[in-house]
Amino acid sequence: MPTFPLTLAAAKDAEKSRWAIGDALVQECGPPGDDHTNNGTGMKIAAAAEFLGANGLEFSESYLRRLRKVAYSFSDVRTRSSVSWNAHEAAGSPKILESIIRGLPEGTKATGAIVKAARDRAYVDERREREAARDRAAAEEKAARVEQREAADALHAATTEGEREVAKRQHLAAWKRAEKASEEKARNKVAPEPREVSIDSQRVPAMLLAHQINSDLAVARKAIAEATAKAAASARDRVLDLGQVNIDNMVESALEVAKEARRLVGQGERWRRYTRDKQIAPSWRARPWRSWGGGKHEQLYPHLVSGAGNS
Repeated sequence: MPTFPLTLAAAKDAEKSRWAIGDALVQECGPPGDDHTNNGTGMKIAAAAEFLGANGLEFSESYLRRLRKVAYSFSDVRTRSSVSWNAHEAAGSPKILESIIRGLPEGTKATGAIVKAARDRAYVDERREREAARDRAAAEEKAARVEQREAADALHAATTEGEREVAKRQHLAAWKRAEKASEEKARNKVAPEPREVSIDSQRVPAMLLAHQINSDLAVARKAIAEATAKAAASARDRVLDLGQVNIDNMVESALEVAKEARRLVGQGERWRRYTRDKQIAPSWRARPWRSWGGGKHEQLYPHLVSGAGNS
C-alpha cells in the first residue's frame, strides 16, 4: 500500500488547517484534472483515504477531493484571505473571491453561503446574457443571409458593369456580416464555466438582494403549502364531525352529481357513435331518413330526428 506521510501528518493535526491537508494531497497525489478530466490521480486519492483509515482517521474520498481542489485553486498562499475555507470553496477562484469581497456591503461577512449566492447569481446573469447575445446573433445572421441572397439575385439580373459592381459589394458586405454573426453565435452557444464567470464588484449587492428575494419566495411558497395542507386537514376533520343528517344531505347531493355525470356521458357516447357512422357513410344525410339502415338513426339518435322528416 502506498503511503502519504505529509497528508497523514496534516490530518493528525486535529484538523486545524484544511489547507494543510489539501496542500499535502496536491503534493503527494498530484493536481486535479482540468475541466473534470480524469488524469489518473483519482486512484491516489482513494489510496490516501484508505491509508488514513488504516491509521484511524476517517476521511471520505469526496472530501479529500474537495480539499485538494480548493488548495490547488488557491495554490498561491497570498490569495488565501482571512475569510473561511468554505468561502474559498464557494468562490472557486481567487479572482471571483476578491471581486465578491470587494463588493460586499460594509459589515457583511463573506461566509460560504453569501459567496455561493453571489457566484450563483453571477452565473445565472452571465448565462442569460450569453443566451440573449446568441439570439441577437442568430437574428443578425438570418437577416444578413437574406441580404446576401438578394444581392446574388441582383448580381445575376444586372445588365451593366456598374450594377454588377454594386451587387458584388452588397453581397460581400452581407457575407461578412453573416460570418461575424455566426462566430458570435458560436461563441455564446456554450454556458459559462461557474469558476470562470466575471463578477463586477458593484453588482454584488444587487446579486445578494436578488438571491434574498428568491429565498424569501421559496420560504413563502413553503409556508403557503403548509397552510393549505393544514386547512385541508381541518376541513376533513370538520366533515368527520358532521351529524347524520348533514352526511345524508351530502350523499344525496353527490348522487345527483353522479346522475348528471352519467347523463352527460351517455349523451357524449351517442354523439360519438353519430359522428362515427357519419364518417362511415357521409352520404346518408342526402337520402330519406328512414331509407338509411331501416330507421337505425331513429333508434340511436331520437333527439336528432324529432320533426326532421327527410334530413
